[in-house]
Amino acid sequence: MASLRSLGAVALLPLVWALQSHQPREDASGDGFVKLAVHASQAGTADAFEAPLTAKWAGFAYFINVTIGSDNQTVPLWLDSGSYEIWVNPSCASAPLWSRDDCNASPRYSPFTSQTSKILNDAFNLTYGGGGMVALGSWFSDDMSIGSATVKDQHFGVAADSTGFEAGLMGIGIPESDPHPNFVSNLAERKLVNSNAFSLDLRSPNETGSIIFGGIDTKKYKCKLERVPADGFTLNLTGFGQTFPNGSKTTYAPYLWNKNNFSQGLPVFLDSGSNVNYLSNDVISVIGEDYPGAKQVINEIGLPEWIVPCEAPEGTFDFSFGSTTVKIPYRDMMVGDYSPNKNQTTNECLLGFGLGPQDQGLIPHILGNNFMRGAYLVFDSENSEIWLDEADNCGLDIIPIGKGNVSVPRVPGCKCKAASSATASYAVPAPTLPPLHPHQPRGIAAG
Repeated sequence: MASLRSLGAVALLPLVWALQSHQPREDASGDGFVKLAVHASQAGTADAFEAPLTAKWAGFAYFINVTIGSDNQTVPLWLDSGSYEIWVNPSCASAPLWSRDDCNASPRYSPFTSQTSKILNDAFNLTYGGGGMVALGSWFSDDMSIGSATVKDQHFGVAADSTGFEAGLMGIGIPESDPHPNFVSNLAERKLVNSNAFSLDLRSPNETGSIIFGGIDTKKYKCKLERVPADGFTLNLTGFGQTFPNGSKTTYAPYLWNKNNFSQGLPVFLDSGSNVNYLSNDVISVIGEDYPGAKQVINEIGLPEWIVPCEAPEGTFDFSFGSTTVKIPYRDMMVGDYSPNKNQTTNECLLGFGLGPQDQGLIPHILGNNFMRGAYLVFDSENSEIWLDEADNCGLDIIPIGKGNVSVPRVPGCKCKAASSATASYAVPAPTLPPLHPHQPRGIAAG
């Protein structure tokens, strides 16, 4: 969920079960990297605010557990690539109605019980989701840990009030001109990891994904990581289409999805806090027309949606970036109905595409977590690059990311002919696109 944009205000998932879960912890650390488990659960939207989707639809949201303070207080935070600040302690009375019980039962951080907490002489006022979701309070610092790595005196907010949130946020985006480094930057600056880079492997709720600060897992992608120039978490989409259940394919003409005719492809922002992809309305129309069994309806706020059977057929949506194509199964694009008056007999879902931000006067377009689940992504902030490939899973093999140019290891993945090892490598592709310049939306800190 990026700050200050009129997109789906996706509510946070129920978090209590994560802390009570009997699943084994999968956090780890090594020479130059820190791995943290990322959990998924189904979550509905909060209120529509100025959003293209209404509150009935539910996708997935992702969170991590962090430990704060001298007394090791464990707090679940939503993992959000669309913002960069960290804050805790939402106001449960102003959380979405359906989530208030979970909010009240979730652990909260108390600066008064930690001997290492410090209140800072500053306040914050962060706005998300087109202004409908707000958090305000005071800045603090305290020791913050993930796995075995501890950042001393990490800067974060303790909310005095919030609207629309069930839990706090761990923003992993890139600050543009902020007076304090975020958690990701601090890990590198304090030499807890080798590089200001991390890999992200999002999974569906029956699996545990991971975020690896300073490293990659070579057993979580298919073959080769493609290097793509990036501006923050924005990169260029160069092709888009579908592969149908019978194996036939269609590739959509650029004028449908790149309607402003960007010469190097369509700038798209990768947002782990969005459960829908936001593209041009022109391509949304043809996507639904081509998808088996889809029917178009106009939702409660007057915008078109495609309704499809929840039991998805075989088939994929195909997203291309340079020479790499990421195929997302139809089943990962299903967004379920969470409304109290759901018709139990229809078994209908939303096809996970929403009216494009540029159609609403917003830039850039968005690829949300239903796309990101099908991709293995490496964000190298030091070199302004994103490396990506189609996701896979054939074991565990974590290798640290180095420093300097082309620091991401070039190691074949699950389905390459070469053996995956620290020494095997493939030729590094030259960047296929020039650097981008669209502005990534940010929150506003006041005080």
